[in-house]
Amino acid sequence: MSLSKTIAINTLAQVFGKFGVLIFGIITTIFLRRFLGRSGYGDYVFITSFTLMLVSLADFGTHLISVREASQQSQKQVKIISSVFLLRLLLTSLTVIIGLFIINVFFLHQPLTNLLFLSLLLMVAIMLKNSLIIIFHTKLKLIYVGLMDGLVAGLILLITIILLYFKQNLYWLISGLALVYSLIFLLFLPLSQRLIPMSLTFDKKLIKKIIKEILPMGGILFLYTCYSKFDTLALKNFWGSEVVGVYGLAYKIHENLIVLAAFLMNSLLPILSQTIADKKKFSFLLQKTFDVLLLSGLAIWLIIFITAPLIIKIIIGKMALNEIIALRLLVFATFVSFLNHLTGYTIISLGEQKKSFLISVLALVFNVVSNLIFIPLFSFKAAAVNTFLTEGLVLLLSSLVIYKKLHWFPDLFSFPKTALAIVKTKGKIYDGE
Repeated sequence: MSLSKTIAINTLAQVFGKFGVLIFGIITTIFLRRFLGRSGYGDYVFITSFTLMLVSLADFGTHLISVREASQQSQKQVKIISSVFLLRLLLTSLTVIIGLFIINVFFLHQPLTNLLFLSLLLMVAIMLKNSLIIIFHTKLKLIYVGLMDGLVAGLILLITIILLYFKQNLYWLISGLALVYSLIFLLFLPLSQRLIPMSLTFDKKLIKKIIKEILPMGGILFLYTCYSKFDTLALKNFWGSEVVGVYGLAYKIHENLIVLAAFLMNSLLPILSQTIADKKKFSFLLQKTFDVLLLSGLAIWLIIFITAPLIIKIIIGKMALNEIIALRLLVFATFVSFLNHLTGYTIISLGEQKKSFLISVLALVFNVVSNLIFIPLFSFKAAAVNTFLTEGLVLLLSSLVIYKKLHWFPDLFSFPKTALAIVKTKGKIYDGE
């Protein structure tokens, strides 16, 4: 199978899966936003944001580092995946303890305290399901990942409709989410075992190496999650649940869009890791991917900016100026985030996680400081603009790291040629060189 076909199949498998997720997700969001209102939906966004921060801490970079290591050492895949699975269970347990500490210190006796305790159960269920994705990613069987995500979204929609019909509260909804992720884990576990049969083995030497690798990588992902969710926490503190509902709806759309870039880079990560020694081919792959992400990012920016009023009206059922403004501001960050996926995954394949960690620290400091200064003054508008500026800072600094390592910088004007090649070769743009 050609390289272009391999990349295309795995990327499209994720896209088709995400299409189902997107459709189910839009319908779910419509139900939640209309039935819960701005304030109730804001509480839902706050709880899920807290959950995802804990998921990022529990993952701590084990996913991407495991895929890279298992791709480079195919003869040790069983040992690597088995050791990482046990490591992830340990990290998840530690994260539960950390979560309990945070809730008891900062959120005890508040209206959402019990929901935050329940979110710990949801975090564990998500971690179990995501552990199987490592296997599918390593084996480039990302069609199963798309299927998993599609089933999760469909079941979440079903449970949401049932619970809202019977006028149940957020406690039942968060419990339902945990149940869905647990069921999907159990359903896909046998399939993952046929690809890479995990065992309860723990290779100390191997795990020490992985821990050394994930320390900066885990820090990067956790810091990224912190600065991507800090605006929600700040809005909740300064402006309340209603404003979180405004910004959270726009951010939900933003999050669903940027995963398209992640799908392409997920397909490329094992290939980049395998071809890193061939500098010419490596640079060729990077340039073609830059062109694809630039073209798709610009297209999405233009489409969303123009159709923002229609999108919001479909979701809410009426025109809502604040939500439209938030979405139009955030879509600038969406475009920059597309390019950041290229630099981020490239740095992982180059093994330069420590430098990327420093970039994430600077981004977090910038994001926190700017949000603390401007959110009290400008509400969700400041949050959206700061997200764009933070993404821009990350892109600039990560591009400098790649240039210093490879002496490579993308040709900013080659995308028309790539666009033409996509048409002429029916998408087989990676089969050159």
